Amino acid sequence: MSADRTYPGRLVGAFAIGATLLLTGEAALVLLVQLYLNGLGASPLIISLSGSLAWVGTLVASPLWGTLSDRTSPRRLLGVVLIGSAIATSSLGLLLVAPLVLALGTVRRLLGNGLAPIGMKLISSASPAASRGRNLSYLSAARAAGFVFGGILGGIVLERAGFRGSFLLVALLPLAAIPMLRWIPPRPASTSGRPPRWAALRMLRGSPLGLVYAGVTLRQLATTGVGALAFVYMSEYTISAETMGWISAINPAVAVASSLLFGQLVDRIDRRIAILFGFAVVVLYPLGYAFASGSGGFAFAAVPLGLSFGSYYAGTTAAIASIVPQEHQGAMFGLLDSSRGLGGLAGPVLAGALVTAFGYRTMFVAMAGISAVALLLVLATVRSLRSPSRSTS
Repeated sequence: MSADRTYPGRLVGAFAIGATLLLTGEAALVLLVQLYLNGLGASPLIISLSGSLAWVGTLVASPLWGTLSDRTSPRRLLGVVLIGSAIATSSLGLLLVAPLVLALGTVRRLLGNGLAPIGMKLISSASPAASRGRNLSYLSAARAAGFVFGGILGGIVLERAGFRGSFLLVALLPLAAIPMLRWIPPRPASTSGRPPRWAALRMLRGSPLGLVYAGVTLRQLATTGVGALAFVYMSEYTISAETMGWISAINPAVAVASSLLFGQLVDRIDRRIAILFGFAVVVLYPLGYAFASGSGGFAFAAVPLGLSFGSYYAGTTAAIASIVPQEHQGAMFGLLDSSRGLGGLAGPVLAGALVTAFGYRTMFVAMAGISAVALLLVLATVRSLRSPSRSTS
C-alpha cells in the first residue's frame, strides 16, 4: 500500500478514534431510546422493534458500504457516514412520536454501519500478514470501547439533561470524528480490478465461511433479543438509569480486553480456538439474565457477552482476511456485519413476542437455546478454518 511504515498505525488510529466516538453515541442511544419509548407508554413489542429496525440498517448497509469501499473514495464515504449520523441523531431532539423514532433508528444504522467494513478493508490491505489480526482487533476494540463510554454516558446525561438535551449532546459525537478524515486515504486500496457484482455472495458457496456466517446470525439473534428489552427488564427491579448505564458498560469493557487479547493470539495460534470459545461462552449471557434478580446478577451476566465478541470477531475477521482475496474483502467484511444485522433484525421481534406470550424468563431460556444452535453450526465447519502457516507478506 505505502512505503511509509507508519501508515498502518495512522490508519488504525484514525479508525479507532472514529469508531469510539460513533459507537459511543450509538450505545448511549440504545438506553435513551428504550427508556424514551417506555415513557411514551409503548409496549414491550414496540420497544423491541427499536432494536430490530435499527438492525435493518446493519443488514442492508454493511454489504453496500463494504462493496463501495472496494471501489470508491473511503474519505468521501466516511464523511457521509459521520455527518449523516449526526443529522439523524439530532433529529431525535425534537422528541418525536414512536414511529418516527423507530424510523430514525434505521437511518442511523444505514449510515453508521459504513465505518466497520470500510475500516476493516483498508486496515487489512495495509497490514502485513503477521500483524493483520492484531491491527483488525484494534478496530474491534475501539467499537467495543464506544459501548463502554456510551452506556455510562447515556445514563449520566439522561439524569441531568433530560431526553432532549441528551439526544442533542450525543449528536455532537460523530462530528468530533471528522478531523480524523485527514488520515484516511482519498482513494480505495489498489486491487487487481473491480470485483464482479455479487461476487462476495458467490464466494460463500462451498466456503466454510457460509456456516460461520449462519452461526453469527443466530448468535446475534439471541444476544440482541436479550438486549432489546434488557433496560426495561432491569427497571422492574427499580434499578436507576445511571446504574443501568454502568451495568451496560461491563460487556463492552470486557469486549475491549478480549478483542485485544484474541487479536494478538490469532496471529500466533489456531484461529479456530478463538472462534469456538466465542460461540460457546455466549450461551451463558441469556442464562445469566434468566436467573438475575438484582444489579449484581445483571452485571455478572454481561461478562460472557464481552468475552464472546472479542474472541469470535477476532477469529472470524482474521479468517476472512486470510481466506478471501483482497479485491473481495470489503464486501466480505460487509457481509459479516450483514449477518449480524439479520440476527439483530429478528432477535428483538422474537424476544418481544416471547415476552408478551410467555414472560421474560422463558424468552431468556429460548435465546440460550438459539445460542447453542449457533455453536453447533460453527462446530460443523470449524475444521476448514485452520490457520495457514505464517508468512511475512
